[in-house]
Amino acid sequence: MAVKLPNDVSKSLKKIIFARADEFGYGSRSRVENGAFLNALAEDPEIGGRLRDYMPANAVRTYIKDGVLNAYAKAEVRKKLNHVTIETVIKSVFMTDAAAVGKVNSTYIYRNSANDIFLVQSGTYLKWETALRKLLECVASNDQIETQANSVKLCLVLAVSAGEMSFGDQQQLEKALSYIGVRVYFAK
Repeated sequence: MAVKLPNDVSKSLKKIIFARADEFGYGSRSRVENGAFLNALAEDPEIGGRLRDYMPANAVRTYIKDGVLNAYAKAEVRKKLNHVTIETVIKSVFMTDAAAVGKVNSTYIYRNSANDIFLVQSGTYLKWETALRKLLECVASNDQIETQANSVKLCLVLAVSAGEMSFGDQQQLEKALSYIGVRVYFAK
């Protein structure tokens, strides 16, 4: 049975946990280190102790992980993706300037002066397949894109957490996606 925390308690705990995650460097640590950090939060009287007032002790760790630290990780991804503009990505990857034409679901559509169309989809390195699927769904569901353009160029913008991807992993993903005509920009 899910327990709903009072709003003020939830906000207070989220603020404390986010601050501690920043101090700890949660996004750049290994799974083992993050697991130890999570255990420490669950045992901390200020965090786990307060949560045990509202839920069984065996639910505290899960609540912190699923209810707060996942939100923290998503917020960190949004920061990385919001830090870079689509114009910057297109300029960096395709060496051209382009202007926004529109957006289909979460895929951005841009066009340059040579009438090339650029479709750009963001996501995370760990879930790059999902970003690729969304990009390809946009292409498949919009027949007029190809007929209205000189060429159609595809790009993924992938947020990468520290330590999540080696240089070899980056090269391998870039090479694999290049076989199907998709370029990649890594937001680190």
